[in-house]
Amino acid sequence: FPVTIITVKVVCIYLGNTCNFDCNYCDRGYISNVIGGQNLSHSDLKHIENFFNKIFSVDNVIERITFHGGEPFLFVKRMDQVLTILEPILQKHNIKVVITTNASLILENKWFIEKWGKYLQITISYDFIFQEENRDYVDIDSVGKLLLEHNIPIMWQFVMPITDPRIFSLDVVKDIVDKVKYCKERFVNLIPLRHLS
Repeated sequence: FPVTIITVKVVCIYLGNTCNFDCNYCDRGYISNVIGGQNLSHSDLKHIENFFNKIFSVDNVIERITFHGGEPFLFVKRMDQVLTILEPILQKHNIKVVITTNASLILENKWFIEKWGKYLQITISYDFIFQEENRDYVDIDSVGKLLLEHNIPIMWQFVMPITDPRIFSLDVVKDIVDKVKYCKERFVNLIPLRHLS
C-alpha cells in the first residue's frame, strides 16, 4: 500500500468559551450544551509543548497557530504562557499566530500586542453598521490604529444578518471600506448569520 503523508498547516487552540459579549447570534450555548464547553487549563500547557515538539520531529510545515474562544483576550495570560513555550518554534519556523477576537479587550492588553506583535495577525469579528445592534460597542478606530502602529495585519470577519435588507446597502460597503484602511491584508470574511438566540 502506498504511504500517504499528511502535512499539518494550521493548529487551532481553543482557550475557553467564555466571552465578554452576548451577541444575538452566538453559538457558545450550542458548544456548551452539546460538547460540554472548552477550557485550556494550566495543566494542558505541557501537552501543547509535547504536541508541537512531536509534530516538528516529522516533516510538518505549520504555517499558522490560531487562538479562538469565547473571547481569546479574556485568556490573555494563558495565550502568553502558550506563546512563551512555543516562541523557539515560532522563531525557527517563521510561524504566524492568528487571534480571532471581538477586539474589545485589545487596548487594555497593549502589553501583549507589544510583546508578541511580530508574530501576530488579528482577525476581528466586527459587525460594521450592525455592531451596536448585534453586540457591544468597540472603539475600533483606536484598535485599528494600535495594530497598524505595530504592523499587525488585520482581517475582518463580518457576521451578516442576511434577513436585514440593509445587508448589502451602500452604508455597509462604506463602513467596510472605511475600516479596511487599517489593514495590511485587505480581507473581509463574510459569514451569513445562522445562530439567533
